[in-house]
Amino acid sequence: MDAHEMVNRIRHGKDLTAAEWLDIKAEILEFLDSDAPKEEKELFAPFGYLEVVCMMCDDFGE
Repeated sequence: MDAHEMVNRIRHGKDLTAAEWLDIKAEILEFLDSDAPKEEKELFAPFGYLEVVCMMCDDFGE
């Protein structure tokens, strides 16, 4: 999944399950370790959509 697809899932993710949020978090972390362009990585870190996903995962006690 590319960066913009992940962002769309997060932005429209009001009906996502806890497992889906955890999957998204794992995908983002994998994406950040990839050789993707810096501009795309900046969508997630620092202070980007990864922070939102981490807060959602924290709400689920994960």
